[in-house]
Amino acid sequence: MWSAPDEEDLKLSLSELELEEYAEAASRKPGTETTAGMLARGANYVRGFLRANPTITLGPAGTIPASLVAPLMDYLCVDAIKRIPLTVSDERREARKQAIQTFRDASKGVFLVESYGADDDASNAGHAALASSSEPRFTPEQLKGL
Repeated sequence: MWSAPDEEDLKLSLSELELEEYAEAASRKPGTETTAGMLARGANYVRGFLRANPTITLGPAGTIPASLVAPLMDYLCVDAIKRIPLTVSDERREARKQAIQTFRDASKGVFLVESYGADDDASNAGHAALASSSEPRFTPEQLKGL
């Protein structure tokens, strides 16, 4: 499934305080992009990696595969924190490096992402097809009382 990353996704990676600080900085400092702008820029960044893989069909502009939303949030957290008076932790820097590696892996086909419009792998999980090669031998009426 492809979707546009949104502020709710960002809230899963940034604390409420960090997100409020960023929004405040964006409102008072000229040139600081809004969270919507940051999310759109991030989605385009991911899409740039995906364009390098000819086996991936891209979704509508601004959308990315669900499997890359969490790495994108790890990537964007550092961008957001750099612009506010908080320190970027080593864990966040490492998560950003891992996110970039995931994007590179997706571009090379090492990390598989779903193409736009492809069936969701989970949608058919546990799905069984019933095949019958012969006519039923008994009718419900014949089985009545057994």
